[in-house]
Amino acid sequence: MLIYYSKFYQQILFIAFFILLVLLTNFLVYHWSYQLGLQQSQQQSDYQRYQFKQQLIQQQQILNNIKKSYQTHLDVMAVKLVEIQSRILRLDVLGKTFADSIGLQAQEFDFSTVPGQGGLTDNAQNALNTLEVNQLIQTVQQRLWQQEQQFQGLDLWLKNDQLQQSMIPSAWPVKEGWISSDYGYRIHPLTGRRAFHKGIDFAATKGSNIYAVASGIIRWQGKHKEYGDMIEIDHGNGFITRYCHNQKNLVKIGQIVKKGDVIGFVGSTGRSTGAHVHFEMLYKGKLLNPKQYLKKLVAGAG
Repeated sequence: MLIYYSKFYQQILFIAFFILLVLLTNFLVYHWSYQLGLQQSQQQSDYQRYQFKQQLIQQQQILNNIKKSYQTHLDVMAVKLVEIQSRILRLDVLGKTFADSIGLQAQEFDFSTVPGQGGLTDNAQNALNTLEVNQLIQTVQQRLWQQEQQFQGLDLWLKNDQLQQSMIPSAWPVKEGWISSDYGYRIHPLTGRRAFHKGIDFAATKGSNIYAVASGIIRWQGKHKEYGDMIEIDHGNGFITRYCHNQKNLVKIGQIVKKGDVIGFVGSTGRSTGAHVHFEMLYKGKLLNPKQYLKKLVAGAG
């Protein structure tokens, strides 16, 4: 009987041990599966985070490229606007020069102010986009370039015309004086005989200024047997003027002078009876009557 119960208890213990072993095995399998699933879930989460991070980096790069492209576009537009501004300033200068040259009144054509414009706003369209603004800038650039070329040509023509005008004798060689002897035949003051006077004598105070009647180059200056201290100016286009009996010459051969420059002082050197300027004009080597060109040629005018 005792042996029977002993075997019975052994069987029970074996069954309990077997059940415990099965439970332990199930626990270990569940725990391993849980850890494996947790690890796989962690890896998948890390991969998803990595992908999300990579997408963020790509989006940030795209955004940076857009910003860079936009900034580059803005820089290009800014350069174009600066170029337009500089051309407008140049046109303002050329326009003012042109207006002054042709004698326009300030109120008639003021280049320093914006021209009057206006219009209704109830029919205004949508705001311009960047492409339309860029096209507008290019159109304005082209228009400004064309106008600048026209103004430059006009400015060159005006300067050339002014230069030509400045090289044509058209003023007295003295500012204070009078005509003491005219061009043509006269009774010579030293010989008392009838002789041809090759120029006009301008009586003036001794030592007063002698002025170039037009722009040109000093062709000759020095002492002449009869004309005393003399200056000869070549004005181009065949025109030459002579200033004689000077007290002193202030210029040198080859020097460029402008109309109105002081070239010497009134004197009475050479064959002369008193302080005056003997003034001659030649065109292509032939004598001219200065009265045909000089202004203020009224005898006795001061």
